[in-house]
Amino acid sequence: MIKAIIDFFGVVLEAVIISSFFNMFATPKVAKKWLLLAYSAYIVVATVCCVIFKQEIILFLRILVAVFALSFLYNCSMLKKILYSIVIMVLLLLAEIFIGLILSAITGQEVQNLIDNPFYYMQGVVISKSILVVIIKASGHYIKPKSVQLSKPTIVVSLFLSLATFFLVYVMSDYAKQLKDKNMVLMVVAIFGLVVANLSLMYLFEWQLKREEKHNTELQERQQMEMQIKYFEEVLDTRKEYDKVIHDFKNQLFAVQDAIVKSKAEGLEKIKDLCNFVVDTTKLKYTQNDALNALIHSKMPIVNKNGIAFSCKSFMAKNNAVSDLDMCIIVGNLLDNAIEACQRIQAESRYIDMQIKQQEEYLYIEIKNGFDTTLGVDIKESHKKDKHMHGFGIANVKDVVENYNGFFNLENKEEEVIVSVILHNIIY
Repeated sequence: MIKAIIDFFGVVLEAVIISSFFNMFATPKVAKKWLLLAYSAYIVVATVCCVIFKQEIILFLRILVAVFALSFLYNCSMLKKILYSIVIMVLLLLAEIFIGLILSAITGQEVQNLIDNPFYYMQGVVISKSILVVIIKASGHYIKPKSVQLSKPTIVVSLFLSLATFFLVYVMSDYAKQLKDKNMVLMVVAIFGLVVANLSLMYLFEWQLKREEKHNTELQERQQMEMQIKYFEEVLDTRKEYDKVIHDFKNQLFAVQDAIVKSKAEGLEKIKDLCNFVVDTTKLKYTQNDALNALIHSKMPIVNKNGIAFSCKSFMAKNNAVSDLDMCIIVGNLLDNAIEACQRIQAESRYIDMQIKQQEEYLYIEIKNGFDTTLGVDIKESHKKDKHMHGFGIANVKDVVENYNGFFNLENKEEEVIVSVILHNIIY
């Protein structure tokens, strides 16, 4: 009975170790609920095997096969699946052997005699694994810090508590021989509670740090959004002033043209050219939305400077449910990302194709741009130097899309990135 309880808790810790190890070197390819279901099944099957089979070789194969099966829940090559499974198996064995050797050295007893003592057995099966959990989590803090967020004091305290529990159980082992079976079971459960409390403290600290990190990220996103709103408002205000100046300047030029039409032919030609230039400039419209036109116009200097072929096809209503500011946030961020990607590839591959179209109650926005995966650039990683647009670009786009119950998709091909946005948009 007692050993069955010990085996159960040992298997639970095995599941924690396996999960923590894979999270260090790979990413899950299934949802969390399926991971939880798979590890729950592992705990049930492994516990039954521990109760039924006592041969070491069978238990060894049970762990190896189970770990290898769980490895298919993660994105990694077949070679890495095999390698990770073997490494986890070795770590589990080494942890138990290490604790067993320490106990054998302290007590002067053989390992088999230690196994017959429930408390020594508990140390080999449970305490060893709890220490291994702390070590793996501490390793993950350095290998994958974004996933495992633990401070150094937390790691030290967790390791100290695990070692203290080991010595506490050792001291209690001789006293436990005098207890009746019922009291011994209660003591075993109490020790398990102590182990769980120690590990829970470590996970509690990690949860708190992740919560603070999430809060800081959300705060930065809000600040970034405010900066972008201010930036886009400045672009729109500048465009309005520009349009006003152009309008006044055009009227003045036509007045000059009428005044000199009969006397200075050469001056007349120059004035005509200037008038044509102004008229052509004011006709330069990329979309049916003046705010978007101003925004796209502000991007053209850097597009032209980098030799990026730009095309825009737009079929959208002038009055719709999507605000000008939200449209600027979406298109502005996506254009910035596309421009940045083009800057990092060969000149002949630089292009940006943008399409905006209204279909029934939905507004579709699609931007394609050249991309080269051989450069090893993560399309989700920001390299922007513009203080207005640094970081959180895609996050801001997703926030706006979510407000319209829309859809966002980013597809990364070998030589092209395609970003698609669908917004629920009622024309009025």
